[in-house]
Amino acid sequence: MKISMRDAVQTLVSLALGVLVFYLVYNQLDWDEMETLVANAHWECLLLPMALCLLSSLVRALRWNMIIAPLGKRPAVKNTFCAVMYGYFINHLFPRAGEIARCGVLKQYEDISFSALVGTVITERAVDLVVTFLVFMFTILTQADAFRDVLSQVTVWGSIYHVLTSPVLWIALVALAVLLFVLRHWLRSLSLMGKLKQMGMGVWNGLKSVTMVENKALFVFYSLLIFFIYFLMLYFSFWVFDFTRNLGLQ
Repeated sequence: MKISMRDAVQTLVSLALGVLVFYLVYNQLDWDEMETLVANAHWECLLLPMALCLLSSLVRALRWNMIIAPLGKRPAVKNTFCAVMYGYFINHLFPRAGEIARCGVLKQYEDISFSALVGTVITERAVDLVVTFLVFMFTILTQADAFRDVLSQVTVWGSIYHVLTSPVLWIALVALAVLLFVLRHWLRSLSLMGKLKQMGMGVWNGLKSVTMVENKALFVFYSLLIFFIYFLMLYFSFWVFDFTRNLGLQ
């Protein structure tokens, strides 16, 4: 297969950035201690978390297909699964960029509107946010004492209050709103605005697709199952090192 110069440059740049990030994160690591940990680790215990990782991606692909179906498209599960995995790979190089990348991959193989796919991904993440909030609330209720101890040590609240009550912030927001209002006719005349409007409609159609999911009970089950599998991945990963093997489910 012939590789274009552009693809080669993109690959080299991505690898270079990956190496740079790896260096910045690990350049002050105690390699002697790391060597001891690696030598004594139970690497066979990673097989189950790896299998669970693939399973969670498959469930995510199945759930994504359910959101895409109301758009009149039914992509192959293998293509959706590969797009999800490609998105995770890109996220390791450029955090959150994988969400856009997987839309591009699926558009290429399934000929689905890119903007609509972006809308379905936003919907996915919105659902994930709701589930995360539910998990968070459950954790607070079951570990109230631990959260109380942590919050008592947080000192950032004063800084947040200072920013939100700053007159400079509110003056800047009002000035921006006035400027956009004054320039609204000129902005509408730009060709770019037409393209943004078209993309916005595509995103909106993708967002609406969640309300037209055929089997809503199965959709909720998939959403909860993804996070349950994430929990199992983390829990079984504790078995790799001796100092975390005794940690319980709680």
